[in-house]
Order: sequence, then structure tokens, then C-alpha cells
Amino acid sequence: MAISVCDFWSYAISLPVDFLNLVRLSKRKRSASGRPFAVEDSVYDPILNGTTIQDIIEMTTSGSGSAGLPLLVQRSIARQIQLHCVIGKGRFGEVWRGRWRGENVAVKIFSSREECSWFREAEIYQTVMLRHKNILGFIAADNKDNGTWTQLWLVTDYHENGSLFDYLTSHTVDTKTMLGMALSIATGLAHLHMDIVGTRGKPAIAHRDLKSKNILVKTNLTCAIGDLGLAVRHVDKDDSVDIPSNHRVGTKRYMAPEVLDDRINSQHFDSFKRADVSAYFPKYQSKGIHIGT
Repeated sequence: MAISVCDFWSYAISLPVDFLNLVRLSKRKRSASGRPFAVEDSVYDPILNGTTIQDIIEMTTSGSGSAGLPLLVQRSIARQIQLHCVIGKGRFGEVWRGRWRGENVAVKIFSSREECSWFREAEIYQTVMLRHKNILGFIAADNKDNGTWTQLWLVTDYHENGSLFDYLTSHTVDTKTMLGMALSIATGLAHLHMDIVGTRGKPAIAHRDLKSKNILVKTNLTCAIGDLGLAVRHVDKDDSVDIPSNHRVGTKRYMAPEVLDDRINSQHFDSFKRADVSAYFPKYQSKGIHIGT
């Protein structure tokens, strides 16, 4: 049966429209049945069906080198995540464990007063070529109106062991594990500091607040560096650093001497803080906690 050119283009245009209408209808049915289109339902999302969070991120970052989920997915993720419990608090707000697409995620919720901090951290996490096994995995940034105020969400990988500080408080580690943790922290920090040259390159980044509470322990007992809200990037073309005017930031105990003395060196002060984190391990021996060999 012959089909005219006009009929062909009519079908071609109508098919994606019909598909989108089908997705909307499916969401309405779920809403009408009293079940929100949230975590467990989103596993059956017609667009993302059958893929894990890591699958989606790898598919969308393999060519561009950018971090996180596609922008269109990020803009709706806050309405799909189901929050379960608070796992941490800080000057910015709270960190929750949530569920999305059947997997655990960490949700850092900023108040609207901390919009600059939220925007800065999301911006740093989305730096091209930043993704690394020893850097906390960024998933999405979104906002949500809870009826009284606007929440600003930063969604990242969830690590059930928590921070390095919490893990070492409740666990004994042997020398091999200790060295593995220290090496993974150093590897992550080296990647942050590395300047990757090219059209899709990465600027050198200084963390500026590296401490045991900002380092996560993965299930394989290696570490991932997180909390990049105070990080700065080196701009190679004019040899400048996009640093805020008030550079006295972070926890004083972990600050490098040049920061406290107003002699900033955006590369070297992280080395000082890395050494202090490494010194954190044998500290437990002096408290009578055995670190085996």
C-alpha cells in the first residue's frame, strides 16, 4: 500500500506526541490510585526503564565528560525521590538518605538562605571531567517547594559507612586498610588538583575544607572526597583563581598556615590538610584503640 509523503510526515510527527501523552496518562493513573510517581514507580519509567543510576550517568557522560544526570531528569528528580531519614546535619542544612529508582541516594537539602552555597557546590560538581572513583558521585541538583519554603537539593551517591570520622570512631582498621584509605584520599585529591588540558578539559581544583567529616567511606573501604562547597578552580588563561573575597573558610584546625596568614596558595594548602587527615589514623592508637598489622 502506497503512502504519500504528507501521510509519512504526519505519522512521524504524531508518534512522539502520542508517546508523551501515554507517559502523562500513565502518571495520572498512578496519581489517581493514590500512589505518587516516586521512587519505586520510577523504576518503570518508560524513558529510563531497566537502567540503574550509574547506567544513566555513564550513558550521558561518556561523550561530554560532564557530571550528573541529564538536565531534564535533574529538573524533576526532587518530586520522585522518597526521603527516609536524616543521616547528617551541617551549617547548610540536613543530609537525608533517600530512595530513587529502587536505589539509595544521599540528599543534601539547603535552605533558600543558602542558595549561593547550593549553587556553588552544584557548579563545582558539574565541572567537566570531574567524575572519579575517589570523588563523591554527583547525581543531580533540583529544588522543591514544600509549602512553606523552597528546598534546594543536591543529590549524590549514598555510602552506608558514612564519613571517615564516623567510621574510625566505631571501627578498628588494620594497616593495610589504613594505607588503602590514605591512598584513595590522595588519589582523589590528585585528580582534583590535576589540570586536564583540551577543549573538554578540567581546571585544577582546590578543595579548601578537606577533613575526615568530608570524606566518605565506600563499601570496599576506599574513600571518596565530598563537600565541594568551598572549592575553588584555577583559571588557566589568566592564571587566576575563582576564589571568594573572604578566603578564611573551612575548619581552622584543617586550614593551611598560608590561609591563616593571608598567604594563599591554592595548590599547597590542600597538601597540608591531606597530611592532617592522614595523621588522623594513628591518633586512635594514642587513645588506646588498637590498629592491627
